[in-house]
Amino acid sequence: MKSRMFRLTMILGLLVLFTMSCEETEDPDLVTPEDSLAATAALDSAHNSLEDLMSSMYEEDPDSLEQLLDMMDFSEPYALYARAHMLDHRNTEASFGFAFTGFLMISQDQALQDMLLRWESYFSVNEPFLIEKYESPLGKRGYGLPTDVSGIRVPIAPLVATPFALSKMSVDDVPQFSEFQALVGSLFLPVIDESIEALESIEDSLDFVFIISPAMQGEPEASDIELDLTEIYAIETGLYGLKSLLKTVVAYNFEFVSFDSAGIVTELSQDSDFVTLYDDHGAEDLDIALESALTAFDKALAALAFLEGESDDQDNDFIQVEDDFDFNMARDDLTTVKSALEGPTMFHYDYWDEDMYYEDSTRIDISQFFLNPINDFKDILPPYTVGTEIDYSYDYYSVSEYLNLTQDTVMIDGLSNTNISITLHYYMEGVEPTIFAMVNLGFIQYDLSTASQSDLPQVIWEYYAEFMDYIEQYSSELVQFPLIDFYWSGNVTTGESLVIEGYFEISYEQRTAAYVYPTINWNTTDYSTWVTEWTNPTINGILPDLDAAGLVEFLGMNEDNWND
Repeated sequence: MKSRMFRLTMILGLLVLFTMSCEETEDPDLVTPEDSLAATAALDSAHNSLEDLMSSMYEEDPDSLEQLLDMMDFSEPYALYARAHMLDHRNTEASFGFAFTGFLMISQDQALQDMLLRWESYFSVNEPFLIEKYESPLGKRGYGLPTDVSGIRVPIAPLVATPFALSKMSVDDVPQFSEFQALVGSLFLPVIDESIEALESIEDSLDFVFIISPAMQGEPEASDIELDLTEIYAIETGLYGLKSLLKTVVAYNFEFVSFDSAGIVTELSQDSDFVTLYDDHGAEDLDIALESALTAFDKALAALAFLEGESDDQDNDFIQVEDDFDFNMARDDLTTVKSALEGPTMFHYDYWDEDMYYEDSTRIDISQFFLNPINDFKDILPPYTVGTEIDYSYDYYSVSEYLNLTQDTVMIDGLSNTNISITLHYYMEGVEPTIFAMVNLGFIQYDLSTASQSDLPQVIWEYYAEFMDYIEQYSSELVQFPLIDFYWSGNVTTGESLVIEGYFEISYEQRTAAYVYPTINWNTTDYSTWVTEWTNPTINGILPDLDAAGLVEFLGMNEDNWND
């Protein structure tokens, strides 16, 4: 019995060892014919699914973010491309489809959708740093009551949407940038890495081709578009560039407690956490960001090289170049920009100072931003306190007002086909308005602000009254810098009628909103002392050759304007 159990145990052990040995020595690139056929079938289904989805979106033409998110359901084509890729990793079309739809699947993430809709709800009824919005019923005429459709400027959609937007959020529900940063780490970057891995598996297949059918484009009348390794390298360039950007974005704290005056003062004060490097991952993120940016340039150079070597018909390629395209110049430009990321490079600039034009240069080492990160951007500046002021936004309007006035009988004596001209002008700049109201009657000029009623025909005084009426209407506190002009000339005869007609040309800027913005108040009042308080003039080596005096000169801050 024991002998039989021992033999059974040995047999089982040998089977286990044999199985493990087979698993360890199995060719990882081995794909069975059955799996290859199944992958092809899944790939065909994936193509059809993507075509159906894009055609549906083209036909429906969604007109809101919520409708668009509901329609962008790439889960079925993604699952089919993923299955094809899993069954046959050598199938380059499957790998591309898996990478492409995998990136599109970001839109399906519920957390992302919730964040976007919440931000849309918030910003549909809130504008950052907005203090007051001015709504004026001012029409073209009628003292605030529009006389025609063009005088009505009341958008209906916001009035309908606002109650729904308000119902979705609380007053204290202020969207924060950290929500986006969290999604970058949990959603965007993993998908980008997954897509990059799938695309890089295609690079050895020099004959790779992926056809974007008209249905996939959402345009049935379109022509096929061919993607080859040029496009693969180009997409990888974009993905690595996006990864670099996102890694930079998540390295720092951009939280803003509230979008108002209090929030500005709180977050921009030097003791706040705003624009500070995250202690636990910020430096590592910036290191990866630089590496990704450099790889993006390598991929762009690879795309250029493959494109230059293509010999097939390029008419249906997604990326095409003109016959006279200079590949060497493009290559040199890419190499130059890449080298600027790798170490110091000369930066040439020019500026005006006291009516003198200067040209200068300095070295800039952008790599230090990533390799020697700044812990707190606010610490670069000399000691300061934060205040706020108010600025305004304006809309510009230009209108013409037609006026036709008649006096049946001119009572002024001695006029016989006498030349007459009217010039009315109003301009507001600053506090005091400029009003110019002159009439030339023959060789005599009259200032309407001081002339006697008996000096001029009554119809002129009616015109002057209309002019002053326009000034009153268009120079309220909501209207800035109005300009009102009228000019007319003709002839007048005693005892005959006088008809004056023409257009008042009116231009003005109307105040639409008030915004709060930050002001920096330096703690020192002495310029020389202030210059010495720039204690990190190279900005962690980004400007390696500058001292404090050189930095403030580079920033264009001299003794005359440093405290503006």
